[in-house]
Amino acid sequence: MRRLLVLLIAFLFLVSGITISNEYEKGKRENERVVATIIFRDNNCPLSTLQPVVVITQPEDGAVVTDPHLVVLGYASDDNGMNYWEWEWKWKGGSKTNSSYFETAEYVEFRIDIYGLHEGWNLITVRFKNIYGATGEDCVNVTYNPPNTPPNKPSTPEGPTEGKVKETLHFNTVTTDPDGDSLEYLIDWGDGTNTGWLGPITSGTPFETFHAWDEPRTYEVKAKARDLPYLEESEWSEPLIVTISGNDTEPPVVVIEYPENESVFTEPNITVRGYITDNVGIVSYGYTHEWEGGATGSSWPLEEPTTNFSFEIPI
Repeated sequence: MRRLLVLLIAFLFLVSGITISNEYEKGKRENERVVATIIFRDNNCPLSTLQPVVVITQPEDGAVVTDPHLVVLGYASDDNGMNYWEWEWKWKGGSKTNSSYFETAEYVEFRIDIYGLHEGWNLITVRFKNIYGATGEDCVNVTYNPPNTPPNKPSTPEGPTEGKVKETLHFNTVTTDPDGDSLEYLIDWGDGTNTGWLGPITSGTPFETFHAWDEPRTYEVKAKARDLPYLEESEWSEPLIVTISGNDTEPPVVVIEYPENESVFTEPNITVRGYITDNVGIVSYGYTHEWEGGATGSSWPLEEPTTNFSFEIPI
């Protein structure tokens, strides 16, 4: 009698399994759809299987991280017992996944170490199956912003060191970004104006631009760079010294105020005083001293071009 009862229970369970299978196949053929709810029968008591509860406790969904190593922690539980799990890591342009069976358990804790997060979004999904095949899952979306390093100091601008007022001169500079980011450049012309930020330029590609000055004088041309999209700026480059002279339409005017012409002296040493004016800028001055049977002279550069210069020359 006991043997007959055991066989009867086994037969009922087998019949239930066949019924489920038949309903699935029947639904597939007649309605072209799948019935998602599965009913299992045990000892003639129908019970709806509960899917595993999966909870990722770390990190928070939507977290923004700067460390490429991500630790995912969490747990899963199911009253019927679980024996299979899988994880999936997706990012823009790729994915990785893995799965394994384990000894049946009603509660598990898990840890996933991900090394080398990809810049931007990273979606991590964890799934568990119970012994009846029901699946539960949880996921988190993490944004990875790698630590940024500003661009290196640009090279000293290269270009002509002399020019004329209103003459267009071309200059170039270059630098690199440690992270390989694209760059924008800014050139300061030393006259109160600059280029503004220009780009984007690939890291390591020379940047070229041009400028014309309105006034004769000496200028310092220097450059800096910033990376995209972080906008972190480099140091200023070392300056290039550019001397601009005017368009020479008139010669300088030299006036000797002392001594008067044809003066007679009894002392051998005198000091000649006077001034020079020029419409475009004086860059140097000098003198010649002539006498019967000989001559001498000298000249001196000015630190910066000027349109008016006073001089004293000992003779």
